[in-house]
Amino acid sequence: MKSRFFWFIATALLVIITHIAIVLFAPRIKMPARFASLAAEGMNTYRVFTPKMLKNFTRWPLKHMLYGGCVVQPGAGRVELRAPIPAGYWSVTAYSRAGNVVYTLNDRHAGVDQLTIVFQHMRDAGNGAIQAPRLRGGKLVVPLDDAQVLAVTQVYVDHPGARRRKLEALAATTCTAYPDPLPEPAIN
Repeated sequence: MKSRFFWFIATALLVIITHIAIVLFAPRIKMPARFASLAAEGMNTYRVFTPKMLKNFTRWPLKHMLYGGCVVQPGAGRVELRAPIPAGYWSVTAYSRAGNVVYTLNDRHAGVDQLTIVFQHMRDAGNGAIQAPRLRGGKLVVPLDDAQVLAVTQVYVDHPGARRRKLEALAATTCTAYPDPLPEPAIN
């Protein structure tokens, strides 16, 4: 009886340890492949994910979601992600190479129908360096510590008739690099 109890506890601990290891380390292993997959399409170039591309990002994509993204590499300048926001659920999430969420925003937080997110290195923001995201000149500026992030957008398709319209909105999203950081607004 004691032997069975021991093996039951040992098996349960092994399952828990394995689960924790997968949760902690899988994103660090998978994320570089995701970066490479999208970088092959071009840096700072937005793409709507095809079914083949989507397989590189998730094994079980949600069938009512449309996905797109770009590898953001601001260098010494900035990268602007401009997205028309269709009605209904959508989100933008930026991931580091280690799989950490750098920034995320969804329709409830934004409250707009057109969004511009500016990704720029903290060190390149000049004297007005920002430590946290903030609005500047009508654009949401997100400071980065990383040389590259993966910006992924998701749009929920609430019924089949809306799929084409939402796909067109997602395809109208752009990811554009500019050589100069967004300037600090003048204070009078």
